[in-house]
Amino acid sequence: SVGVRAFSHEAEARESHRAGGARLLWLAHPSQVDLLRKKYPLGMMAKVELPRLGAGGTSIDDLILLAAEGAAGGMFPTSPDAFRALSEKVRGRWFEAASVVAKSLDDSLDLLPETRRWIAANRKDRNLGDIAEDLEEQFTWLFRQRFAWRAGFAALREYPRRLKAVRSRLGRIQSLPIVKDLEKLDRLRKLWTPWFQQWTAEPDNPDYWPLGWALEEYRVSLFAPDVPTVGKVSEKRIIEMAEQVGIRI
Repeated sequence: SVGVRAFSHEAEARESHRAGGARLLWLAHPSQVDLLRKKYPLGMMAKVELPRLGAGGTSIDDLILLAAEGAAGGMFPTSPDAFRALSEKVRGRWFEAASVVAKSLDDSLDLLPETRRWIAANRKDRNLGDIAEDLEEQFTWLFRQRFAWRAGFAALREYPRRLKAVRSRLGRIQSLPIVKDLEKLDRLRKLWTPWFQQWTAEPDNPDYWPLGWALEEYRVSLFAPDVPTVGKVSEKRIIEMAEQVGIRI
């Protein structure tokens, strides 16, 4: 079912509306949901790893909700008439949206093992330990509980790009003096640590999520200049976003 609630925070209301819209579309198209439950277009590795992917695993229900969001174009209307019009319009888009979700997860799983091995091998290294710790914190954010749904259809599509940026960073560590990465790490930590501490204290508070994504783009620009960023990001903009949610940097 779908209910109605009042919220005192805009971010919570936005996330609730998003979840309710995806659920309504699910209820409107039971045959599409049944098809995806049986034949979600994931690769074999993703199907095997799904119960272990992210904190607590990733459920097929969340992936179906993401397909609903993708089919709807990322926006759910607020009136019954507009929703009925949307429902008819997107009936044939479910599998296409699910394929986009599946490709993001498949591509991410191709990139993840190499980075996880590097972190495990260098966690206690005198020179590389700080970098390994930083990557662990980044992955704590990227692969948090219900990460796929909480990222959303649009942000999940960017996961392979972000993991390619991590791979690029590790390649630079091998080919360039380590001090170059550590200098960039110092710049990042001044922005990252206050946010990360606040987010881990309130991981379910969506007020802090946009800043997390902005910091991800900042990571890409800082450590992997060969990987394109989405939108403009700067230290000044991140500090402004932090102030808006009560985080002092």
